[in-house]
Amino acid sequence: MAKQEVDREDILREATALVNRVKLEVSGRAEGDHIVFGFRECGSLAVYFGGEPVYQFNANQALRRAYHQGCLLKAVDCLLVSMRRERLDDKLQLLSTSWDEEKTQEFVGQVRRDMFQLVEAIAAGEAQVKGFVAAEQQTTAEMLTAQFCNWCNDHLPDLQVARVPSVSG
Repeated sequence: MAKQEVDREDILREATALVNRVKLEVSGRAEGDHIVFGFRECGSLAVYFGGEPVYQFNANQALRRAYHQGCLLKAVDCLLVSMRRERLDDKLQLLSTSWDEEKTQEFVGQVRRDMFQLVEAIAAGEAQVKGFVAAEQQTTAEMLTAQFCNWCNDHLPDLQVARVPSVSG
């Protein structure tokens, strides 16, 4: 959960597990509020909408973790569990709340909306590349952006929540 508190200002530089990643500036977002998406070597995707929300998917294209409204959400048996740190009597406690199917599916719907909104902004020319890192020299930001859009179009309509929060799924 420590990663939730990390400043995500330079996620493009620091997210080295995402071997291919792109930083975008999207019209209508606050100045400096960039979106970064990237793929791990296994093909799993992570998307950072500024500091929050953050959506992470596993190698099977299922939602495995998210950061939303100050909480870490993790997949447990195809549902989400919300985890929040709270200080009580000078002690830090981790409060965990299991979500039911309805609340989990509402959140999955929000993930779809956010991601498709980004795909639409890219298609409309409202997203400018502000930087990228690629594992192979011949890979371009445009290629990675097309890969992201294809991933969304292929996997978001039937998006599922993973059984476990690991990358391998």
